[in-house]
Amino acid sequence: MALLINIGMLIVGAFQILAFIEGVHIWLGWGTWAGVGLFVVAYVFQPFGSLLTIPLVYYGARHGWDWAWWQAAIFAAPALILSLIGLAISGGVAILARRSY
Repeated sequence: MALLINIGMLIVGAFQILAFIEGVHIWLGWGTWAGVGLFVVAYVFQPFGSLLTIPLVYYGARHGWDWAWWQAAIFAAPALILSLIGLAISGGVAILARRSY
């Protein structure tokens, strides 16, 4: 099972790189190799470099591949989306569990 999860993550990561390059090409007007270079530079400076990739992956998936906005958002930043959902659920539970005295 772990092997399938790792293969799936590898495939999604490869498509995120392609969406990033597409986003660089459409948004900034740069070529493929400039996009690859920017991707490498962004991932050298972790964790802040990955924040640079999120808008470009979103833009490439949304406008380059004509995906819906919510599909592109989930594809570009799945951990961020899942964290916000978890935060909303735990906050809702905390609010509902609060007792008035």
